[in-house]
Amino acid sequence: MTFRGMFCWIVAVGLATLTTAGCTAVRVGGKAAADVFTDPQTLALVQAACDGNLVEIDALVKAGANVNATGYRDTSVLAWAMFCKNYSGIEKLLTLGANPNYKMEGDISAMWASAGSDDPHFLPMMLAHGGDPNIWSGADSALMIAMEQGRKQNFQLLLDHGADINAHEKGGVSTVATYAAALAKFDVVEELLRRGYDFDLKGLALGVNGRVVAPDLQKEKQDVLDMLKERGVKFPLPPPIIAPPAPGTKPPSWWHPKSSSD
Repeated sequence: MTFRGMFCWIVAVGLATLTTAGCTAVRVGGKAAADVFTDPQTLALVQAACDGNLVEIDALVKAGANVNATGYRDTSVLAWAMFCKNYSGIEKLLTLGANPNYKMEGDISAMWASAGSDDPHFLPMMLAHGGDPNIWSGADSALMIAMEQGRKQNFQLLLDHGADINAHEKGGVSTVATYAAALAKFDVVEELLRRGYDFDLKGLALGVNGRVVAPDLQKEKQDVLDMLKERGVKFPLPPPIIAPPAPGTKPPSWWHPKSSSD
């Protein structure tokens, strides 16, 4: 796994097995802090943040250390402190001006990663210090990564802080609602509709209608279609195009080559 891939996996997906044992205990992609931050003053700041040494952080910043300094592959001091999971150190960096929206190599920011993290401490801190609830990484918004990873608390927090439920990738039509429909998370689609989602409702309806689901999800799917009908989508819809199972594979018991337009 690349260093960038390890960053996404540990922070955004939230599978870190790290502890708050201090900076020297943390290695990411086989690299320790000293490998990532070669500037002595920046490395000292990283170590102080990972150790939660608030007095030392203040002294280093007063002496000229930059809380927004970066190291190998544009890794920020704030990001490394997140690896250490020292919350007081993270909070101190943010208070002193660390930018949670800064995008490192791979288009990853501390704010976006926090939205997808299973650690409940990260996102509230980022939002309290200027974190952008509408930040994107590539084709995925903060709402999308929170929804994809099943971070319900983060999802609600982003909504409460003004995340745009109608936001879509530039030049495209993918939104958090269409993504949720593709993942058969119809409860999420329902909530977004109740909150006023109104971007390309026909497109959303086509996506929901075309999503083949197991029988236990059929009612949730139909509930969403009914909500879309109430919001002006004209039915019946064109029949969905359903790809057949790959040759040599056994289709699930609920799969059938023809589907009604619901």
